Amino acid sequence: MDNTLPAGSIMSPTNGSSVAANSNIIITGSALDVMKLDSAVLNIDAGALTPDVTPVIGSNYWTCTWNTTGFSGDVNIYLTVTDKAGNVYTTSTTTVTISTE
Repeated sequence: MDNTLPAGSIMSPTNGSSVAANSNIIITGSALDVMKLDSAVLNIDAGALTPDVTPVIGSNYWTCTWNTTGFSGDVNIYLTVTDKAGNVYTTSTTTVTISTE
């Protein structure tokens, strides 16, 4: 029986940073579990950006491209990681500011 929560993080962009408006931003992080992951879903302002982030083959790291068009001001980003046993972990929120300059 697997009662251990998976783990995850958002490494970039960092909390409190500014990102350009109307641009493609690369978001990176990690997702891992002692057994096997089922999914890692990146959420931006409480909406799922993609069903799954793209894993970096051979590692616990992932990357995702976010187009900031249509976003403004402070935007909240978090990752929800679920393992095959149904254990769920949600990262703390990373807040970035969309910069129009």
